[in-house]
Amino acid sequence: MVEWSDVSVTVTRFVVEYLNGDNEVVGLSQARVALLEGEVFILDNLEVLGVSETLPVDLLSLTISPSAPGILVGESQDFTAEALYSDGSTKDLTSQVSWDSENKATATMAGATASGLVEGQSRITATFGGKSAETILSVLEPEIV
Repeated sequence: MVEWSDVSVTVTRFVVEYLNGDNEVVGLSQARVALLEGEVFILDNLEVLGVSETLPVDLLSLTISPSAPGILVGESQDFTAEALYSDGSTKDLTSQVSWDSENKATATMAGATASGLVEGQSRITATFGGKSAETILSVLEPEIV
């Protein structure tokens, strides 16, 4: 508990924004703030509720779509990557993840787009923030009629 006697405290009223890991606002509240000995405190009826900082939101997992796609040699497939955060929010990270094709003889990646080179399969992996997701891309020879 903070001792308020014998000190000069400036209290200011403002809106507190609660941010997730991507600096997106996930909540708002009106608060009174005090500066005391170089620390900022969020106040409510002169009780300290917490030190002002962004709320931690952790990346739980990544998901790749589509799951287990198939294309013909010479065709391409666009993928998307979606993140799930500990506060339940999701975010499209397609342009932010690192994309890789395990079997580059079968399929190569340019950003989130795979190109089928020869018949076979390749594991497509998206990596971001220490998490990864993968799916298998099947590349088939076109039927000759």
